[in-house]
Amino acid sequence: MNLSSNQITNFLLFGIFLLLAVDVFSPRQAAQRSIDPQQRQLSQMGRSPGMGGHGEVKDMGNPHTGDNGFSFENMVFAALKCPSDPVLTLSDLSCTGSEAEKRKQVVQELSSQNLPPRLLFDRVIDEFGEGALTDQALEIRRANRG
Repeated sequence: MNLSSNQITNFLLFGIFLLLAVDVFSPRQAAQRSIDPQQRQLSQMGRSPGMGGHGEVKDMGNPHTGDNGFSFENMVFAALKCPSDPVLTLSDLSCTGSEAEKRKQVVQELSSQNLPPRLLFDRVIDEFGEGALTDQALEIRRANRG
C-alpha cells in the first residue's frame, strides 16, 4: 500500500477529529455541561475539595476508611511533630501524652470550624508556633508563602 503524505495527513486529521468528537460527546462531558455556570467557574478557580456546589462544606470523611475522602484535620496531624518524640507526627498512634492530646484537641476544634486549609494551618501555627511543624511541612509552608 503506497500512501502519499497528503493521504497520511488526512488520515491522521480524521483520527484526531474522531477522538475529539468522542470526547465532546462522552457522558463525562455531558455531565460537565449540566453543572451550573457558577459552580463550573468555582471549580476552574481551584476550589478546595471540601467545598460543595453552592459554597457549603461537605464532610471530607476519613482517608483511612477507603471512601476516598480527604481530611484536612488528618493532614494537620501529619504536619505537626509529636511533642514527646519529634521523629513521630501527631498522627502516629504511638504519639501520646498530655501535650499531644492538647494539640489534637486544638486541631479538632479548629477543624470543626470548617476553615480553609491555609487558615487552619495559620491558626495552628499561631497556637503552637512554626517549630511544631515537621521539617517537610515547614518547607512546604515556606514554599507556598514564597
